[in-house]
Amino acid sequence: MVLSAMEQVADSLAKEHNYNGAIDQWKEIRFVYPENDTLFAKATLQIAQLEAESEKFVPAEAEYNAFLNMWPDNPEVEKALFSRGFILNENLHKDTLALQVLEDFQKRFPNSELKESVDWLVNNIKSGGKLAEELMKKIESEE
Repeated sequence: MVLSAMEQVADSLAKEHNYNGAIDQWKEIRFVYPENDTLFAKATLQIAQLEAESEKFVPAEAEYNAFLNMWPDNPEVEKALFSRGFILNENLHKDTLALQVLEDFQKRFPNSELKESVDWLVNNIKSGGKLAEELMKKIESEE
């Protein structure tokens, strides 16, 4: 089947760290199969992850946001919500929006394996970054 071959190419490119090629392949899959909602969702999430891997945080955040808005009940929402919140906070420094996303995560996934990380990020944002500063000082003093 053509589809699985296209997915295999995208996966191979990603494994070779050819993120731009993999992103282009996933975009091509979305273009060729727009009626396949499951595949479109998968491609959108893959693009978001690859954009983040290649440190293109603005498009990564946009893809995560699109994924979350288009497929709010997808099993991958938990991971996408965390990733979006993390990028907004750590990479784009949009703390107000990150706080909204992460607090939404806390409400929706109170028993998540990511709970501890999300709670730390929320507390760090609310402290104005003081938790991260204290952690860095502690790490430096132990070196």
